[in-house]
Amino acid sequence: MLLSIEDLIDPDFQTYEELKQLKNDFLDQDEIFILLKPKEPRPLNKQELCALRSWIFDITEYRKDIRAVVSTLGIQWPKETDSKFQVTPILNPDCLRGEKNEEEQLKKSYAQLVTSPWKGSLIGNDGNDVGVLIYPNARSDSSFYGTFNLEVIDELKKSLFDNVLTKHPDLKAHWIGDGIFQYYLKTGYETVPGLNLLISLFVIIFFFFFLGTFKSSFLFLQLVTWISLPVYAGMAIFDHPIDVLSSSLSLMIFVASLEDFIFLSKLS
Repeated sequence: MLLSIEDLIDPDFQTYEELKQLKNDFLDQDEIFILLKPKEPRPLNKQELCALRSWIFDITEYRKDIRAVVSTLGIQWPKETDSKFQVTPILNPDCLRGEKNEEEQLKKSYAQLVTSPWKGSLIGNDGNDVGVLIYPNARSDSSFYGTFNLEVIDELKKSLFDNVLTKHPDLKAHWIGDGIFQYYLKTGYETVPGLNLLISLFVIIFFFFFLGTFKSSFLFLQLVTWISLPVYAGMAIFDHPIDVLSSSLSLMIFVASLEDFIFLSKLS
């Protein structure tokens, strides 16, 4: 089943292979990007940053299905003195001493971040949001849905909610990225059978109300079924995936057949 954005691109495009090679070289695939920001415009405070750092440490340390995590808290900058040269995080609150007031230091850190190359990616243009970029491990075995275990997203959402958002209700999280695209596309695919059943029920009621019989509705539904079978069989034979459009084939066949069927029913 088609879930990857790359699979929506025509393989005959000259840049298709270059895109795949680029994503493979930089391990840029299935990314899950979380944008955290307060509900009112302001930078994250020390307590919120420390809660986020603790959560990032937990998922990095204890989850084996996460390949890498990149965040605003991990952005580093070189510092040079007379005796040494070191690279330290720009946004580095002292979480071991929670009572320590670091408001001025955090303001300087945010000001430095919004003038850095990471402006507009891991830090917002106004410095009022931070980003967490998560790369899940690709599945080693074949998968019907997507290229990684999409249950990871549900688990990450619950974990972030329990460990960060419930403790700091002023924060809100936005989930974006290729991995999120796959997640919601899978959710959409899973609703299609239920939608088809609902339409079938509507057809039965609609036909009885306007034609005065249940027989015509069952004949119509059988017609749609028999037309759909060779279509999906052909897709399977020619190895055509179910994508955003083809997942609605049954609905398109239904709409295309409805008018002619009612017309022929009236003639008879």
